[in-house]
Amino acid sequence: MQNNVICVKDLYVEYKSCIAVNHIDLKVHDGEVLGIIGENGAGKTTTIECIAGINKEFKGNIVVLGNDIKKVKKSFYNDISVQLQEASFPEKLKVSEICKLFSSFYKKPINYNSLLNAFGLEEKTSTYYGNLSGGQKQKLSILVALISNAQIIIMDELTTGLDPQARRNTINIIKQYTKGRTILLTTHFMDEAEALCDRVCFMGKGKILKLGKIDELFIECGIKNKVVFSSENEDIDKCFEKNNYFVEKQGSHISIMCNEDLLISEVENILNLHNVKYSNLQQQGTRLEDLYFKILGKKVDE
Repeated sequence: MQNNVICVKDLYVEYKSCIAVNHIDLKVHDGEVLGIIGENGAGKTTTIECIAGINKEFKGNIVVLGNDIKKVKKSFYNDISVQLQEASFPEKLKVSEICKLFSSFYKKPINYNSLLNAFGLEEKTSTYYGNLSGGQKQKLSILVALISNAQIIIMDELTTGLDPQARRNTINIIKQYTKGRTILLTTHFMDEAEALCDRVCFMGKGKILKLGKIDELFIECGIKNKVVFSSENEDIDKCFEKNNYFVEKQGSHISIMCNEDLLISEVENILNLHNVKYSNLQQQGTRLEDLYFKILGKKVDE
């Protein structure tokens, strides 16, 4: 039986006339990485702010490490660390001063010098925060969250603002420094979620739409297998509408998905039956972006 370190029950958050989170239940297992995915305004950030105790203006119940999040004491935050989407520090604090300050908050912090080296910030220790680039500020924000060595680490839009190489490096750092820790993160980057997450939670309009392991969700949503090809036929959808096929069109690039293992043969037969001209027919692995599109009905907006 899974040990749940975060238990959310009937969480409801309303801002004036806007419902941000609409009666959701969520459990996070000890030692897992759970990613919350959804478009802007889905309720992702509000949910994790409530779980972290930053926003206590909610209805429902949230228990973290056995504690009612509305009643936790200061010492509780030795066991939980948060990286916010729009974190910032005083402009005239040096990088080394920020690291020393946050190290002093925790009982067993990670050596921040090793983190500075990992993030490529070792030469910025004497630089004022205000003089860092946007990417360097984001790296420092993540670094500060990792310094805690906390049992639970919550990260909102982990690698936003980083270039592709820095994003890849950050993912590797997270894997290296958080083994055995519980991570709850939000992200718009599907490759990031695929690389880090044990389970993913899709949110839309304040509700949880789907939750589970990625491979299991592929099957549940009927898109375990995927065939792609090129065709200029504008009515390609009609060829596949009689069966449980999920069709995605991007110009002349067509993707057909379903759980059928012999999908490429089926697609080829259907195309030939309807006299459709096509090229480059091939089988590909289904990606998390396909799952996003199937569940939310739109492409990922990064």
